[in-house]
Amino acid sequence: MYSSDNSRLRTVSRGLAGAFALAIATALPAALDARPFKDIICLGDSLSDTGRFYEATGGTQPPLPYSPGRFSNGPVWNEHLAEMLDRELNPDLQYAFGGSLTNDLNYNSIPPHFILPGFEQQVDEVIADGHRGKVDPTALYTIWIGANDFFAWLGSGGQNPGAMIAGGVNNTVEGIAELAAAGARYFVVFNLPDLGKTPAATMLGPQAGALISALCAAYNDLLADQLDLLEWDHRLRIVRVDAFGLINDMVANPADYGFTNVTSPALYHLPAADPDTYLFWDPVHPTTAAHEYVAEEALEELRAEFPSLRPKKAAAAENARPQAVGKSSFPVPHNN
Repeated sequence: MYSSDNSRLRTVSRGLAGAFALAIATALPAALDARPFKDIICLGDSLSDTGRFYEATGGTQPPLPYSPGRFSNGPVWNEHLAEMLDRELNPDLQYAFGGSLTNDLNYNSIPPHFILPGFEQQVDEVIADGHRGKVDPTALYTIWIGANDFFAWLGSGGQNPGAMIAGGVNNTVEGIAELAAAGARYFVVFNLPDLGKTPAATMLGPQAGALISALCAAYNDLLADQLDLLEWDHRLRIVRVDAFGLINDMVANPADYGFTNVTSPALYHLPAADPDTYLFWDPVHPTTAAHEYVAEEALEELRAEFPSLRPKKAAAAENARPQAVGKSSFPVPHNN
């Protein structure tokens, strides 16, 4: 979807990935290509949360003018993707939870009385909701997790980034492996977006932003290597979405996406601002307009892996967009 040096590298890597997928295709059910998955099961943090954190707080957080149940001003990427595919997300199959780390912790938990799930609990929930320890082998499982590990690490003083990166990647891969052992075969996995480009990072100064960007890149490199091994060991099909490259292209070429502001949160400029012209809704979360581009990127990668997918015409995608409403004096959530 976007044009950059990264996209040229991705073209080469797709060719290699295609050859790799062909080599293991005999170990996978052929029926999926003729009859694409009907259910989309999402795990992750606030970038994919469609209302779980909102429900846990009695419908109070995040507050208006956030779109109810979303850490944005409208639908998030998985809702856009479902719309593009002319499908509905089953709310009972949406496990992403705002604040989740890759382990069993949640950035928004307030011990000992308000404990929220991390990614590990989400994986356990998916398996528990299956049938006798088995999950749907024809569903598509989406994973976008890891940003809150960075925020928690920064909040604790930012020591030993190598341990944080290794731990986050290991937790993510172990979670996917557990789902695979329970029968899951088809995954969409996002790498970390470039958190160094978020307003929360840039307000710390250029050196801090550059360091965070470099650490995100290191995290993504390790994640990519581990996913390659996991895909082969468990005979999986893992569609990769390059969130890091996408956000960098948005920042470098904002006009290509209809953005006029890629550095400041739209939330801070209401009511005068048009959020559709902003990349960021708050200091760390994208606007629904940016989420729509994420969904388009995911759709492009999915269609490369599953050519039988038939997306709905893009013109219809605008019809179901929840609108943000009035302001609130509640504090702004700054975490994923």
